[in-house]
Amino acid sequence: MKWEEYLIEGTEVLKNKFNITDNSELSKKEKKIVLERLCVLNLYEVIGTLDIERLKNIHWYLFNAIYEFAGQFREVDIFKKPPAFSKFQDIEKNLQDLLNRYNNI
Repeated sequence: MKWEEYLIEGTEVLKNKFNITDNSELSKKEKKIVLERLCVLNLYEVIGTLDIERLKNIHWYLFNAIYEFAGQFREVDIFKKPPAFSKFQDIEKNLQDLLNRYNNI
């Protein structure tokens, strides 16, 4: 998948289920939905080992109302300032390293 395939044609806005074409408006909608869902998740204790599939399921739960790609690994690099994202090829390895440290605390 190419980066452009994640965007609404002719914009810099991620394709979304609301067809919102303004980044500011999409950001507000995303924050509202994700915050509500995070509050629900906060009510439940994490039982068992936190692993990649569980995190993908959490990502899906948080973002599936907004994005078709929720719960899936990216297939392109994305950048924001400051850079806080792994290259797409390194996501699974970096995530596994992080989870190994987390689960061994």
